Amino acid sequence: MGYTDTMLDQARAKLGAGEAAAAWELTTAIAKAEPENVRAWELMADIIAPVSPERASKYREKARAAAMRSAPQPGGDQPQPGAPAMPYQPSPAKLQLGQDIAQAEGDLALHQNNLRALERHLAAARGSRTGGSVVFFIGLFCLIFFFGVWPLWIIMLIAGAMAAASAGTRIDAIEKDIRAAEAAITDIQQQLARLRMRFGLMV
Repeated sequence: MGYTDTMLDQARAKLGAGEAAAAWELTTAIAKAEPENVRAWELMADIIAPVSPERASKYREKARAAAMRSAPQPGGDQPQPGAPAMPYQPSPAKLQLGQDIAQAEGDLALHQNNLRALERHLAAARGSRTGGSVVFFIGLFCLIFFFGVWPLWIIMLIAGAMAAASAGTRIDAIEKDIRAAEAAITDIQQQLARLRMRFGLMV
């Protein structure tokens, strides 16, 4: 159950990061697909304990029962009635599906990081456009009312206009990249939801 353990580690990390809903979705899918998975039941109990101690107690009972069924029985290698003869082994298709989920999660994290970086660049570009506009209007004001030293005001006017125009071009490009990143994130989230549903239903 190497991949399943990895998925449960990810769910535990999500719970630690405050993403209880995502941790719950992932863990319940594993528990449904692998009812003998002790870690899945224990993690479900940890997730639900703050809001429903009664349900958490039931999940811990399920974890203990699964552990007892999976434990070696006295009297040789013969399993007790009702106990699995061999540890659960995911099918190759399920293992591949798990790898697809991990890949999609990695892609989602990359796009989310890219989106945050683009948002920072957008804020900086808007600040530059505002600064350029301020310089432009100062130059225009001074050119009108203080014409005696006009070369300086013309320089300010031109510099401010160029800075504002350059920042405006950057803003347009960044906003286009942000829309593309948001669309990619939406697509990956939908794909990830479908993959997790298939993972939960697959035996």
